[in-house]
Amino acid sequence: MSLREEWYAARVQRQQEVRERQQQVAAFLQDTRLQQQQVWLEQQQQRTAYVAALQDYVWGTTPTPETGSAHSS
Repeated sequence: MSLREEWYAARVQRQQEVRERQQQVAAFLQDTRLQQQQVWLEQQQQRTAYVAALQDYVWGTTPTPETGSAHSS
C-alpha cells in the first residue's frame, strides 16, 4: 500500500470516527434534554401543589362574615 493510499485510508477512518462521535453526542444531548424536561415537569407539579396547599391554608383560615351582620332591619 502506497503512502497516499495509507493516508486516504486513515482519513476515511477519521471521518467515520468523527461521524460516530457526532451521533453519540447527538444521542447524549437528546437524552439530557428529555431528562431535563422530566425534571422541569416534576418541579412544575411540585410548585403547583405547593401553591394550591398555600392557597388552601390561607383561604381556609380566613374568617368569613356572619350572615346576619350584613342586614340591619
